[in-house]
Amino acid sequence: MLQNFFLRHLQYNGQARRFFMTIIALGFVIDGVYAVLLNLYLLRLGYDTQFIGQVNSAGLMAFALMSLPAGFFGTRWTSGRMLRIGMGGILLGASLLPMVEFAPVAWRASGMMLTYSMVLAGFSLYFVNAAPFLMSTVNSEQQNNAFALQTALLALAAFFGSLFGGNFPALITQFSTFTIDDPQPYRYTLLLTVVVVLVALAITLTIVQAPDD
Repeated sequence: MLQNFFLRHLQYNGQARRFFMTIIALGFVIDGVYAVLLNLYLLRLGYDTQFIGQVNSAGLMAFALMSLPAGFFGTRWTSGRMLRIGMGGILLGASLLPMVEFAPVAWRASGMMLTYSMVLAGFSLYFVNAAPFLMSTVNSEQQNNAFALQTALLALAAFFGSLFGGNFPALITQFSTFTIDDPQPYRYTLLLTVVVVLVALAITLTIVQAPDD
């Protein structure tokens, strides 16, 4: 019975399967690692809780402000293209954010806000257009199950991303001279997420064609 359930509800075409891979990557990075590590990283850099709140607020504001135009852009230029652009924005922001600490002091605060805003603005572009893309990829009988699977994968990936983010900095300290109170273990962990997003972008580039038959 269980086998029949999975065969009936989880048989998706190649486009949908690749899409789900990118959802796993984003859940792991944004809802998992970043949710755990960003605030800790900023604390280790010496920022106070007021500034950390401002960084998080700037990111969420960017997500909200991008949501409405994201839908318009998806209608005008296709949701598949917006998935690519959104993932590219996430990759750029995630690559630059851990490097901001090396910028001139006068630019660091605004740099942190800008790069995190880039991450969440890109996520907004992707997230808003994910549903229309998924609906165009699977047949009508699979749509409800596809939505459910997307939600489950996002949450499950966030779970493992949170575990990774909570444990990997400590693992780095065991093989280096850094301590858990230094920013380096958190910076290197955030940099590792760039690899995940880069792989996700490569996959996204393969899901912009017409859905498989």
